Amino acid sequence: MEEEKKDVKPTEEPKKADSDFADEAAPVSAPAPVKVEEEKKPEQPKVDLYAEKDNPEPAPEPVPVKETKGKEKPVPVTYTYEDSELQGIETARVGFFKAYKHENMVKWLVTGGILLVILGAWLGVTFSPINNTTPGTVILLSSVAVAVIVLGVYSVLFRKKIDKAMKAYFSDYYKHNNAYVFGDQISNLTGTVDDKLDAAVFNAANLYQKVVKVGSRDCIHFTYKDKAITMADAAGSINGQKSLATCFVGKYLVVPNTNEGAEIIIYLKGNKRALPPTTLDSFEVLEDSKTMVVYGPSDGKKLLSHPVREALKAIETDATLVDLAISVKRGTTYIAMGYEDTLMVLPMDKPFNPAPTMELKKNMAEIFALIDAFDAKEAKEAK
Repeated sequence: MEEEKKDVKPTEEPKKADSDFADEAAPVSAPAPVKVEEEKKPEQPKVDLYAEKDNPEPAPEPVPVKETKGKEKPVPVTYTYEDSELQGIETARVGFFKAYKHENMVKWLVTGGILLVILGAWLGVTFSPINNTTPGTVILLSSVAVAVIVLGVYSVLFRKKIDKAMKAYFSDYYKHNNAYVFGDQISNLTGTVDDKLDAAVFNAANLYQKVVKVGSRDCIHFTYKDKAITMADAAGSINGQKSLATCFVGKYLVVPNTNEGAEIIIYLKGNKRALPPTTLDSFEVLEDSKTMVVYGPSDGKKLLSHPVREALKAIETDATLVDLAISVKRGTTYIAMGYEDTLMVLPMDKPFNPAPTMELKKNMAEIFALIDAFDAKEAKEAK
């Protein structure tokens, strides 16, 4: 999971949880390639993988509510939450950040107290008759050693407390988020924020090549109209020139299907922040438009029925949903929804902006409609 992209500022920024998108699939060494002459493939038409809209309009946001109490102090921005689950996210965030600020203040008080003890010991030894004597040196060094040990122990306890509070906050966030986004459209929801997406499942879509790390969180499983679906926050990384580079970040879905024919990839183009799939050059272009490109064999167009095309047309990429890749395989459909940091990075010290989550709810309704359209196509062919 690049993670790319605060009125009240704490003394120290809350540290992001180490478990976020932390899974890693180690690269496997391969034998030296054998040079084989391949049949020269016809040159593919050049495809622009970015939608022809230079400045896509951002998703509509709730208007921030500002109180005017004079010009002495800037008043923090707050939001109106249309649903109790959205309010629940903000309540959980406030609780976590309040606990964080309290613990951080205590930490600095303890640190300051320990520094005063060290300074007092130094002054006491320096301006006493035992200065420059062995007992004086022992007292000073002992005081410093005890102070350092106490500080180290307290730092460990502080980090454990903050990690525990953050874990509880993340759990509450996803509990409220999933309840709001899915409502009663799904059933049998299982999974927690700590559950991870198997890297092999991410790579099975064949959308991104040479992926060396797959990070994820909140890998959940649920039933939608008798389909057992897997969904996770995920981030894929490849080796860059000097460090890992992100090839995907967003929501990743795995949906069973009954397709036994052609396999295709559908890509809904996005803005310049989008991260298009990296395997597309190896596939034949079936069709290309301003907003969508389809790859696969010529008989793959059979999958693009009128209901499927209408469902695809209803999904629009913008400043939040930056792009969308769909890999229709035999037996499984993989859906990679690329999202901006405004959705993927959990709020900490700023009020929770519900707009990206509201868009996610809308997008998921559109994805479910697309799944229904594919099902209708498959059911028709089965008759």
